Amino acid sequence: MAVVNVTSASFASPYFEITLGSHSLSPEETSLVTDVEIKDEVEEKDTATVTVNDPFFQFQKLASKGMSVRIVAGYFMGKTKEFIGEVSGLTPQFPESGLPSLSIECSAKSKKGHEGQVNKAWKKMKRSEIAKKIAGKHGWTPDVDETKEIVEQESQAGESDVDFLRKMARKENFTFRVKGNTMQFKKAPNLDDQSPVAVFDYRIGNHTVKSFSPRYASDETGKDVEGATVNNKSKKTVKTKNKSSVAKSQGTKDSGTVNRGTAETLYPSEKANARKS
Repeated sequence: MAVVNVTSASFASPYFEITLGSHSLSPEETSLVTDVEIKDEVEEKDTATVTVNDPFFQFQKLASKGMSVRIVAGYFMGKTKEFIGEVSGLTPQFPESGLPSLSIECSAKSKKGHEGQVNKAWKKMKRSEIAKKIAGKHGWTPDVDETKEIVEQESQAGESDVDFLRKMARKENFTFRVKGNTMQFKKAPNLDDQSPVAVFDYRIGNHTVKSFSPRYASDETGKDVEGATVNNKSKKTVKTKNKSSVAKSQGTKDSGTVNRGTAETLYPSEKANARKS
């Protein structure tokens, strides 16, 4: 996730243009903007929040829920970020002292694909053709790489359009996302064929990297996985097969581990007792 946060107190000169509906903010209205934040989410819909001082309640007349919004934010002589979506909420603040303010909360148009559950069977079509059909349904401009196989039937069973498109993308080793008003359904890059842009060493070589803390997250892809364990009480072997090996949080449950020497499951509480004995 990338976050572009522009405030009036930023050390560099901030730059932003905001359009609500068909109205572009005037210089006087823009001077009342105190904060612009755009969140560029990889998996979920992009969001943006604009906070303004609203002493005369003029922004509560300018902005309304469901209104289209376009934001271009960044810094002069630097990179800018464009957000296209709609107003999803308004939060006014009326403090005991100081100026009243208004937070204008916005959601990207990809939100439309997240809502609802669809049951539909797509028959004798390429997955790229299905993606284009769904893009047209939501008014997205399709940026789609063609797939080769004509699928006998692709079932959308109680899924949102976004979840369904992600599932199809995984089957084709494609990437899917909606940016602004453009839907991308593209071949995933082959990283093995790409040379690194730069090389940084940790504890070896040039020692450029002093410390780092990577975060590992599942991309919901994986090979079929078969697993087996032994029920500690019944002594029966329990087998399972997962078609999509996705790592998920296990909570605080006492799940136990398998003692391979005795072929039984040892739980943390039992391990503690075993150490005492």
